[in-house]
Amino acid sequence: MDVIALYRLDMPTGVATCGTALTTEHLKLIKRYTENVYLLFDNDNAGQEATIRALNTAYQNNIFPKVIRLPQEMKDADDVANRSDGKEILNQCFKDAQDGFVTTFNELKTRKDFSSPIDKHKIFNMMFGLIQSMNNVSLQQHYVQTMADIANTPYEVMYQQYKKFGKDEGRYTIPKSKAEPTYQIDRSILSAALFCDNFIDQFIEDQELRAPLRQLVEKLIILLPESPFARARTSEDESIKTTIAEMQLRREKELNDGHDEKKRFQIIKQTINNIIHDDIKIIFKNKTVSDEDKKEILKLKQLSE
Repeated sequence: MDVIALYRLDMPTGVATCGTALTTEHLKLIKRYTENVYLLFDNDNAGQEATIRALNTAYQNNIFPKVIRLPQEMKDADDVANRSDGKEILNQCFKDAQDGFVTTFNELKTRKDFSSPIDKHKIFNMMFGLIQSMNNVSLQQHYVQTMADIANTPYEVMYQQYKKFGKDEGRYTIPKSKAEPTYQIDRSILSAALFCDNFIDQFIEDQELRAPLRQLVEKLIILLPESPFARARTSEDESIKTTIAEMQLRREKELNDGHDEKKRFQIIKQTINNIIHDDIKIIFKNKTVSDEDKKEILKLKQLSE
């Protein structure tokens, strides 16, 4: 509908992802026609997260998109098209579109508490992850300098932080509070991130391959609210949401690293096997869970192996 809306506004060159994430295969097709790419996702948190994932994939393919941002009161292109002055609004947004990296960094600074050392560190980690996905050292240095300029930080300090990020492979551990569950936050969020915002769908397009695994995870979420999958999905903690986005960036780079679909599926299974095993053990010890539910879990587990 957004592409149709763009056509109504005399902009006929839109490409829709149709509910799935932008993949390397999509970008290779687009690159046959142009490298002058603009991203226009929904004007909300999910759209911003989709933009970050799309930038990561684009940078891996040597494409450096600009990002179109709509006025705050408009959610998507369809909203713009339904206004009498929609064409003028879109044209102005198109003219105002900036480098995707700069736009994302500025928006994260606004959305998060940049005065907080912890939030600032998380934002830096997210942006460093984008820089690492670039295949050109000169470009990496350019964007580290861009970060330093925007953050009003000396380049030498920012570059040292970037090098440390690379050395630590981007790992960032959030301290546990008493209110947090006892499972290990990194492993749990890394696993849960695969099933947030349909993230897994962009890597496993074969419905028969991914459906049993998705159904199994959804069943675990219903039967076990304490499951890491359920905790990550329902958490309102901004630090958890940010970490999920960071984990998705890291996992996206690994899964896109020349693997075929079956290999990606095995990588995903290896990531979540321990948590699934632990959750199933807890459920089978729970006498309030029906035998029918337990049988369904076993069936889904067998189908997903």
